[in-house]
Amino acid sequence: MKKRTRYSITSVMLSLTLVAPTLTGMAPSSSVQAEERMKEIPLEEITKGETQTSKPEEESSFKKDDRPVKQVHKKESSKSSKQVEEVDLKDVHNRGILIEVKESSSFSTETYEVNEGPLSEALKQHNFRLLEVKEDADYHQVLQQLNEDPAVLTADPDYISESSYVPSDPEYAGQYQYDDMNMEKAWNVTRGSSDTTVAVLDTGVYKYHEDLQGVVLPGYDFVNNDVNPDDNHGHGTHIAGLIAANFNDRGIAGLAPETKILPVKVGDYEGKFSDSNVLSGIYYAIDQGVDVINMSFGAYHKSAAEERALWKAYNEGIVLVAAASNDGIRDASYPASYFPVISVAATDRSGYPAAFSNYGTWVDLAAPGVFLTSTSYMGGYTSMSGTSFSAPLVAGLAAMMKGEHPDWNPDEIEWAMEKHAETPNGS
Repeated sequence: MKKRTRYSITSVMLSLTLVAPTLTGMAPSSSVQAEERMKEIPLEEITKGETQTSKPEEESSFKKDDRPVKQVHKKESSKSSKQVEEVDLKDVHNRGILIEVKESSSFSTETYEVNEGPLSEALKQHNFRLLEVKEDADYHQVLQQLNEDPAVLTADPDYISESSYVPSDPEYAGQYQYDDMNMEKAWNVTRGSSDTTVAVLDTGVYKYHEDLQGVVLPGYDFVNNDVNPDDNHGHGTHIAGLIAANFNDRGIAGLAPETKILPVKVGDYEGKFSDSNVLSGIYYAIDQGVDVINMSFGAYHKSAAEERALWKAYNEGIVLVAAASNDGIRDASYPASYFPVISVAATDRSGYPAAFSNYGTWVDLAAPGVFLTSTSYMGGYTSMSGTSFSAPLVAGLAAMMKGEHPDWNPDEIEWAMEKHAETPNGS
């Protein structure tokens, strides 16, 4: 598990972040300074079911403006032979196992009691295959055998994650989060950049909403495997509005209205996300050259393939943001708690940690997440609560910083936010 310091962006002096290398007037919430945390860089050494984290051969150095410059060293690792953990099949989509086959190796399903499942072209191009274990076969035995197959790099259950939101009063109309974040000062400096794109990996986006006109790019639907990532749930549209709703004298205001949204539909009409769809979405976003990926969903299982994909995105300069989940417990959820990801908890209107929000040292930032009004997939506006809606505030902030400082890497952007945030009330 990554070890991080928890901060809140509830009072960030954003305008200063966007026009100067560092902020003023704010202090980290822990004696562990952001600079010190940035010196701990993990090696990208991910094997089956196992991640090793250690310092690189050289410490991080700092530019004159104190922004961190990180070096990530890659290393080949040997195959793990540990036993696979017990899997609750009710949490697995269609008894699926997602495998990544090593390049230049031969793999055949003939020796396994499986059927080939449908898989996106985005994953096929990266040597993935989706295997569905037959009903009369022992799922765990097949999973163990695949983990021991020398032609297989990773083999993980095709788990299901759920969106991290709590429906709330649809008539609540305030956007108090912008007072807390001093956004009026920030908007005097910038409202984002049309050259900056946030990939919203979610249930799709209703691109015809009056407050999202000109904001939404063509995307993809990995649930139905087509080019129409429309939203039939509502979660994704709510997130898109929080990030980039237009300044058009009606409705709401998005945090970074000049920013573009790439809708990547990986969640279905029930708000459920299979690992294979999520992984497809990550690789698709990478291939589209986005600047930020927002992931407002979570579960309590790890996936070696997902972690490898997120490291790839991170190493290509993409800022990764995910919701901390809404069970009000200390347990780390994924993808939020993977090391390259900025994990976001929720605060309430008074600045206290929200009762539903997960918490712990693995959380990086907290942002308003109670009764946030945004765009509805049925037109009009609605108000919802959850860490799902805290995450896009951080993603939008990252997009604004990236638009103003396109040369900043993910660590510099995270470092700036953490260094100049305040401790949430009651923490």
